[in-house]
Amino acid sequence: WLRWRRPLAPVVTTSRGVVTHRHGWLLSLTDERGNTGWGEAAPELGHRTPESVRSHLAELFSAPVPDDALAVAARVAGLPVPPWVQHAAEQAMLELVALRQGQTVAQLLTDTPTTMTGLHALVNDAAAAQAAVAAGARAVKLKVGAQPWSNDVRRVREVRDAVGPSIGIRLDANIFFAPLPPEAIARVVD
Repeated sequence: WLRWRRPLAPVVTTSRGVVTHRHGWLLSLTDERGNTGWGEAAPELGHRTPESVRSHLAELFSAPVPDDALAVAARVAGLPVPPWVQHAAEQAMLELVALRQGQTVAQLLTDTPTTMTGLHALVNDAAAAQAAVAAGARAVKLKVGAQPWSNDVRRVREVRDAVGPSIGIRLDANIFFAPLPPEAIARVVD
């Protein structure tokens, strides 16, 4: 594991508190042929550190990395580790499989890989959303759940009015609304 940490701009307030930095780890796996696959793990606040899941990963990697994407998915599914660790393990193993086959991971997963994908911009308000769209963002992401629900609904509506109907809006509540079904949240915001 290689640890990374970077400051967030803007600082983000989530349902779990104020976040000033984002941190995570890079997982590298090198096979017997010298190929190296990389995976990134970026946990949410309060999750276990990689040290607490090393034994699970050691067990996962005690056998050779499979030679196809479906076998990789089967190996990773159900690991008794947080999803962010599963994600890193799957990324690293898929890259190894792709390298062995002389492909990119995108080519490994589909016959018609996309050459470009749109990203979202993390914003706090309508003005930041407008600036992000002006800079080329096709979607914006708002952290919700740290304020009263009525304030979050107002912020989402302000952002929608500012960016128009063609820009995607993503809401991230850091599991604050976990007991509510997504349809219920969508009805309130809509």
